[in-house]
Amino acid sequence: MSKTSSLRAKLEQLARHRDEDQGLSDTGEGASYVLRPNGRDLPESVMIARRLIETGLRPRAAHGIITKLAKLLAMPADQRYGVAARLPDVPNPAAFEADLEKLGIIAERRSVPAHIDVAAIRRKLGLSQEEFALRFGLDVATVRNWEQGRYQPDGAARVLLRVIERHPAAVEGALVEV
Repeated sequence: MSKTSSLRAKLEQLARHRDEDQGLSDTGEGASYVLRPNGRDLPESVMIARRLIETGLRPRAAHGIITKLAKLLAMPADQRYGVAARLPDVPNPAAFEADLEKLGIIAERRSVPAHIDVAAIRRKLGLSQEEFALRFGLDVATVRNWEQGRYQPDGAARVLLRVIERHPAAVEGALVEV
């Protein structure tokens, strides 16, 4: 193994450990959450950390999340977007979320839909394939391929399609040139 490739391997290993320490991972394993304080302080920060550690998160990563949550408290409520974390093992999401709510934390699970029915979204909006593509900045051939099952939308496209499904005006507004 050359020095360059062994250095690259070492740097990649360090990056993986750093991401794991932050509660992040690119493996897709675990549950993605956004956590936000529900009040003006974190009186139960030790209990919050314990609950996070019970999901398999490392203590250092749990401490980092608590620190970030505390920093959010200094921000105006309308700017508290939350702290993103990938939690390794949440066997009962409803119980986990309820436990954190009792401790003053709002926990919202985030996921990219595994499958999305493009034709159903388009029909719900009453648009032809061409109108749908033009309105939302998509290639009409791509829309046809998705609907005919030749290709599946990738993760980013599935997120966009979910937003189109739930908030079409927001997507249209984002595409207006100013």
